[in-house]
Amino acid sequence: MSRSETRDEAVYDDYLAGCAAGRPEDPAAVLARHPDLGPEVRTRIEALWRMRSRPLGGAPRTPERLGGYRLVERLDSGGMGTVHRAVREADGADVAVKVLLPEPLGVEEIEYRSVLVAFEEDEPFSEEMVATAVKLASKRRRGIHVHSMLTVPPHLALDAELPEQESEAQTKIEQAKLIGGQRVTGHVERVRPGQAGYSIADEAEMIKAAAVVVGLRYRNGRPHYDKTLQTVLGERPCRVIVVSQPPLESQAWTPPTGSTAALSASSRSSSSPSA
Repeated sequence: MSRSETRDEAVYDDYLAGCAAGRPEDPAAVLARHPDLGPEVRTRIEALWRMRSRPLGGAPRTPERLGGYRLVERLDSGGMGTVHRAVREADGADVAVKVLLPEPLGVEEIEYRSVLVAFEEDEPFSEEMVATAVKLASKRRRGIHVHSMLTVPPHLALDAELPEQESEAQTKIEQAKLIGGQRVTGHVERVRPGQAGYSIADEAEMIKAAAVVVGLRYRNGRPHYDKTLQTVLGERPCRVIVVSQPPLESQAWTPPTGSTAALSASSRSSSSPSA
């Protein structure tokens, strides 16, 4: 590593320490102090800065509006969530709405030996998942490993040539390196349909990961615990951190008509059920 690369990594590590302490700094201020900072580290710092408003721990936020309902006030709360008085925007009727909130995870209080980030082939790259792993690993400079999967159809040999899919899977690893830098490693893993969850669990055990970061998908605008996520939670090779992202507007879910509707609002990051 050259002297300039060593300097850039030191600047990046300082920036990570500030993020972990809850004090992210505007990249403009960093560049003012270090005008010769390399473009790769600049990109990684800017990516973390974009994530600054997405909390990893703390209480889940209750949105002001869900579907066709505007939440007015909280009436009650329990182990599964909270009940709110709401106004149905279609006709202005007062209704009761239950909001299911997953248990928050205070990641700042947890230390990990290593962090595994898993992407399925049809899962888009997520800056939020990688930034979560970076923040978890930053306190003690732990390693981050990206497990990027490529699904091979049953009618093809497992080692069949699939250059386009291989390139797309590798691209996710390179994108993660832009955020996490030299602490990020990764590999492309070929799996059969339906075997992604077991592949993640096996990889976590093999590298002795203390945490796995996986994404929460949405179906029709609602959180969907698919087979892969259920398998990882069932195998539980280590602590599982589920990072959710809001569904696209085109996937927005319209609650059923009636006086009471159960809606689910997922926090930015949630843990698996208690061990």
